[in-house]
Amino acid sequence: MWEQFWIQNLHYVLEVFVAFLMITAGWIYFDGWLIERRAKTFFRSIGFFILMLWGLFGAIPEGSYLLSSVWGDRIPFTAISMIAGFFGFGMVFVSLLMDPIPVKPGDKPPLSFLFGRWLSPSSFAILSLPSFDFSSFNLPSLRLPSFNLPFFHLPSFDFPSFNLPSLHLPSFNFPAFNFPSFDYIIAGIRGSFSFLRSLFVPFLGMLGILFFDPTPWLFLFAFLSALLLWLHYTKGIQSEWRFFAIGYFFLAGGLGVAMVASFFAESTNVLIAHLVAPYQTLWIIEHLLKLIGAVCLGAWAWGFIRFRVFPQIFSSFVAISFILFVATALFYTGFLLSRAQEQATHDLKANIKTFDFALRKVKESAILAARITAVNPNIREAIKRNNREALHTNLNTLMFENETDFMLALNTGGQVLARAEDKERFGDSLANDPVVWRALDGKASVTASVEEGIAIPQMSIKAASPVIDTTETGEAEIIGAVITGYRLDLAFVDGVKKITDLEITIFANDTSAATTFTSPETNLPLLGIKETNQTILNTVLKKGDIYTGTALVLNNPFLTAYVPLRDIEETPVGMLFTGRSQASLLALTGETMRRTFTLSILFMIFSLFPLWWLARFIAHNQQI
Repeated sequence: MWEQFWIQNLHYVLEVFVAFLMITAGWIYFDGWLIERRAKTFFRSIGFFILMLWGLFGAIPEGSYLLSSVWGDRIPFTAISMIAGFFGFGMVFVSLLMDPIPVKPGDKPPLSFLFGRWLSPSSFAILSLPSFDFSSFNLPSLRLPSFNLPFFHLPSFDFPSFNLPSLHLPSFNFPAFNFPSFDYIIAGIRGSFSFLRSLFVPFLGMLGILFFDPTPWLFLFAFLSALLLWLHYTKGIQSEWRFFAIGYFFLAGGLGVAMVASFFAESTNVLIAHLVAPYQTLWIIEHLLKLIGAVCLGAWAWGFIRFRVFPQIFSSFVAISFILFVATALFYTGFLLSRAQEQATHDLKANIKTFDFALRKVKESAILAARITAVNPNIREAIKRNNREALHTNLNTLMFENETDFMLALNTGGQVLARAEDKERFGDSLANDPVVWRALDGKASVTASVEEGIAIPQMSIKAASPVIDTTETGEAEIIGAVITGYRLDLAFVDGVKKITDLEITIFANDTSAATTFTSPETNLPLLGIKETNQTILNTVLKKGDIYTGTALVLNNPFLTAYVPLRDIEETPVGMLFTGRSQASLLALTGETMRRTFTLSILFMIFSLFPLWWLARFIAHNQQI
């Protein structure tokens, strides 16, 4: 849980860091535009300011929304971030197209190997917008001439009447033909449309991704901008753009990884789905590339602002403000998650007592049902007479009346006389079972028992009681025993989960016999899975203690509690697992965390103008 929490916070810190660098770059070019008043510089500064919003809104966790639209749908911040990135990267790219590459004397123009003599340095100049001084510019007044349009009257036409001659068609005798029914035709049309849809929908879906998903365009604009920056650095005279170009290349690489992840986000392949899942391999690579790109952009920006007073003051104020907001958000969300974990651990310990009480009630119900059955006169007479038919009928009736899962009767030698749930299965010996020989010794008892199943072992609560008859002399005589009880099966764990909202697993020794965990592919219970954590096995099965703490369950981190299930001799023969996924616990606090991150981002945005005013005031007084 804490690993995922810190990964989310690293994402938050990285995006805020990128936003800080974007606003620094934007101010560098805006300050330059105030001096030279060129359209390319203005476009580039606005592009970087918009990319600041791309970084800040991208830092907000998924699931946060800005407001409701006209149609009643909420607008996610992730969508706003992608739109801002589209326009931001696009404007930076356009500004680079408007900027001619000043080549060194004697060098060939860039890309001459593609266009030869038709492309010269002056070719790039046509993309540069002219600068204008709008201080004294009056538009001349224009007077449009007036026109009087004459009225037009369409001429009328009189068509003569025509008499068509009568035609006599020859008669034909067509063979008998049965037209298909209307339903058959409709079914054929639907089949044709289904076939065409199966062909074109994937293709249209790919086109939709390319034209309506901003992610590919972000990568395209960033990559082309990186190429242009690299040409400025290698072919031109702007050697200070080295880190600018390298940083943009790494940003483009991160966006390319994000684009690949978005293409395969809905993949049904388990390996691919795991690679593109949040906080997994591609996510880590994407953020690592963005981090390297951000550091390179920071090195480039520092080379510009270190000799100027106002950008230094403004950047310092923004950095301090962002650090304060980030630290506050991280501290509060960490404290919130810590409290949630403590509460979840406390709830698990409380649920352990609930489960222990529930098991005691099951054992009491089992031994009560065994005693009631043992004193039933019909059962006693059937055992005395060895009447298997009557014994099966009465056992079956009493099993349903007591709502137990199984019931059987034995003779004094421990041999099974009849089973209520299986009429044809009898004659096997249970004389070595501890509860059986205790019952034949005159003592009713109950235990947790492991039974070998067809594929996996089964766990049950089993009780036995002696069947006592009175001899002719009036003495009590044990003539057999009755065994009944409850299976700790899927119905049992599902019922417990409905009450506690926790995942439950019953282990027969170290093998899962009943569980609420299901396979994502088949939606079937994951039975027969062995517990391999030696710390848990030693604590619960060997020492007989309760284990509480974190553990990996099916490769997912859980807050867990393992309780030993003991037989009549107090030996652990199984385990009861209960736990809560750390991801679900993180989701419980996710809404508050999302609001905290959202508010911190909005406060960062709203603090920019007062920080700009304060930095300008200080820089102005220093100049005076």
